[in-house]
Amino acid sequence: MLVAWQDSLFEAHRLKVFIFRLDLIDPHLGGNKYFKLLYNLEEAKQAGKKTLLTFGGAYSNHLRATAAAGQVFDFQTVGVVRGRELAEKPLNSVLDFCVQAGMKLHFVERQAYRQKKQEDWIANLKKEVAEQWGQSFSDFFLLPEGGSNAAALKGCAQIPNLIKEKLQADFQITAPDFILTPVGTAGTAAGLFVGKEPQTKIIGVSALKGGAFLYQDARQLLEAFEKKYATFQFEEASFERDFSLWLDYHFGGYAQKKPALMQFIAKMETQMGLSLEPTYSGKLFFAFYDQIVGGQNPFPRHSTIVLLHTGGLWEKK
Repeated sequence: MLVAWQDSLFEAHRLKVFIFRLDLIDPHLGGNKYFKLLYNLEEAKQAGKKTLLTFGGAYSNHLRATAAAGQVFDFQTVGVVRGRELAEKPLNSVLDFCVQAGMKLHFVERQAYRQKKQEDWIANLKKEVAEQWGQSFSDFFLLPEGGSNAAALKGCAQIPNLIKEKLQADFQITAPDFILTPVGTAGTAAGLFVGKEPQTKIIGVSALKGGAFLYQDARQLLEAFEKKYATFQFEEASFERDFSLWLDYHFGGYAQKKPALMQFIAKMETQMGLSLEPTYSGKLFFAFYDQIVGGQNPFPRHSTIVLLHTGGLWEKK
């Protein structure tokens, strides 16, 4: 699951670079979604909920993973999809998978979708879902967009320790100096911050254009985690020192592809046999390599760096 990334560029800067292959956990439930769903599913079971309701766009990794989890762990699932116009079009490969796995898709207008955190809108949504598919869908366990909440952080907080164990066992390295992850809703990055070693810094690469708001989202998630579990104390000084985001590698916005990105992904496939998708992990790996080859290398010599491959490797149409 942990592999070394050998490159003469890294050797020149005396960097030890590794890839943590979360994509290998499971073809449908793998990647960071496994960790984000782990304790959410546990809480849903404990609460006696039979239905999971969550949100996402047309190519949402989270919707796909939730649908797969519902099929495996015997939950009904409802996916609230951004874009009512999509209801009149053929389903893409992600949404088709969701339907085949048993998920009910509820398409909403894009403007209405922005209200997904408002209690009155959720109450109306609950009524709409119950009217469309029956009363059994009205008593649902609510998962936020991307699955990012305090329970998701609890799951993702396990990842740094898994990395540490593999580094020690396979490479005799005590802990990484940096862990890099793609960022969409900041849940994974915030969870890594919770579970990291004191000497480790977390760097997130935003898949979104204009992602500066993700700093505040991460803070709010960490504060919610502190309030819910009382096993973590949020400190602003530590957050500012050890948590950072790279905001300039979105390639035009979420799910946008540019030739430079696709050429880099193809190069990784050819040279390393490593498959990357362009929405999240592809941008992360490109950003990391570009930071070093571009001359601005932010990593001190002799740093140990781990990049998360967060999965998402399925065909998109």
